[in-house]
Amino acid sequence: MRRKVNAILLAAGYSKRFIENKLLYPVKGKPMYFHTVEKVLKLHLNSTIVVTQYPVIAEQLKDSKVTVVHNENSYLGLSSSIKLGLQSDLSADGYLFVTCDMPFLQLDTLEKIVSAFEDSDKGIICAASPDLYGNPSLFSRKYLEELLRLKGDIGGKIVMKNHLDDLQKIMVRSPKELSDIDTVGDLSLL
Repeated sequence: MRRKVNAILLAAGYSKRFIENKLLYPVKGKPMYFHTVEKVLKLHLNSTIVVTQYPVIAEQLKDSKVTVVHNENSYLGLSSSIKLGLQSDLSADGYLFVTCDMPFLQLDTLEKIVSAFEDSDKGIICAASPDLYGNPSLFSRKYLEELLRLKGDIGGKIVMKNHLDDLQKIMVRSPKELSDIDTVGDLSLL
């Protein structure tokens, strides 16, 4: 029987180092965040939850198969979005976290992460390149309490580092996949 996995897409950041809201910046004719939404929906998981502070994103997703959770406290940092996403459904076997500023992330990487969670005895699965690991990542529900205790602008990487013996890394085909867009200069990658 397939394990129940919820995807939590993180789209509530402030884009402080970008010229505008990077999540809405057009990439190949669509807002940057929407590339992540489309890929994750193709996984056919239990549910797909987008945590955002932006009404325009909620409006754009209102007719989709996505649950939008509004984060009115995004100033509290990444942990606030993680908690809201988890609290919207605490009954899953696992939680796949994906930030929405990684337009190069490939669907097959996400599929490999979910498959590894299904087939492995590891409680944390994450994407990795030779120099980087962490996002996207899938956590077993056994880490629920630890994730819910996060504070500030801290994500699940601290939980990973505390449980390296229970971590499986999925290598990406190209390190570019794990590139996120944080500054106007990063647009050159596009």
